[in-house]
Amino acid sequence: MLTVFGTVLPLILDRGTMNSDEFVALTGSSPLERFASGLDQLQNASALIERFPEFLDCYEKFISTKENRNFEQLHEEEKADLHSRSAVFARFIFDALTHASVPDEFKRYLVI
Repeated sequence: MLTVFGTVLPLILDRGTMNSDEFVALTGSSPLERFASGLDQLQNASALIERFPEFLDCYEKFISTKENRNFEQLHEEEKADLHSRSAVFARFIFDALTHASVPDEFKRYLVI
């Protein structure tokens, strides 16, 4: 999810002014770096930015679990925690993609 939307957010906020060198630089960065660059472009997004540490915590927990554990072997409490974190993670991405700074003509395609 972050790989795709981490790229989409800065591209739609760019409004077609990115040159090929900037595009190559963007795609050469990590999905999280791309998403963060899109967040930096949002106007009046302080409420969203305040939630970024929680978003990062959810993402880091998922990556850590994915790399170090077998999902099938997780206890029910751990599965419930990951499920809860995934909702926070997804909501943050949705809120970024539907933020007032995102042009309306793109929002309808992002939620289909």
